[in-house]
Amino acid sequence: MNLSTEIDWQIESMRATVFISDPLDTLTIQSWFTTISAGSSARMNISPNSFQGAANFAAGLFSVNSVSNRLDVILSPDLSQNVQSIGSFSNARDLLTKFMLPLKDLGGNQKVDRVAYALILNFQVQNEEEGLDLLAKLLTRVKLSAASRDLLYRVNIPLSSKSLPGVSLNRLATWCVAQIQILQVKSNLDAPGILLNLNPDKPFSIRLEMDLSTDSTKQLSSSSAVIEKLLHELSDIAAEIALHGESVLSD
Repeated sequence: MNLSTEIDWQIESMRATVFISDPLDTLTIQSWFTTISAGSSARMNISPNSFQGAANFAAGLFSVNSVSNRLDVILSPDLSQNVQSIGSFSNARDLLTKFMLPLKDLGGNQKVDRVAYALILNFQVQNEEEGLDLLAKLLTRVKLSAASRDLLYRVNIPLSSKSLPGVSLNRLATWCVAQIQILQVKSNLDAPGILLNLNPDKPFSIRLEMDLSTDSTKQLSSSSAVIEKLLHELSDIAAEIALHGESVLSD
């Protein structure tokens, strides 16, 4: 079932993660981040064993975090501007290409052990009942009664990779209906942090979190070229889940 006409998913955040065989050099990450964030307002925090960088783009806040052999690249809304998404799900492939795929240029001669892609989507509804009605069409294994409330459903049904034969991919998907509340903490020299509610109406939304990754028990030991292949494949899987729901998660 394709619910693209009923659910206009908005992207709450997007993340790509790579695990490298050896710890990444922070100077290499700094050079890479500087190239990616050119023309934006960027800031960095660098230590011998870690790197944190953030840059503001029109699409949202672009963050890079690296500790040891793990590197996370995240695109999220700029909550300080009371923005709650980085765009429509129809733009996911463009955002992937611009902000996530450059990871393939970072590894150099290092071997890639694991790759992960995470996406959080939401769609605002009038009330909890409407949200449950929509999710009932997406969750083919779950029987929802009219009295159902507080839905939280998570499942992982791995499958074999098409781009890398012999590699297993996790497909962890979590659906829920929730009220969205965004709080901002402002520091004050004369008082503890002040909480500001940026979304006082607390609307209901259906939410889909997807965490797709290569098997943690098997190291790929592949060149950085594998990053692009896997991110494209994981992105395609995410699109199938978002549009067709649990029915695509066949055993």
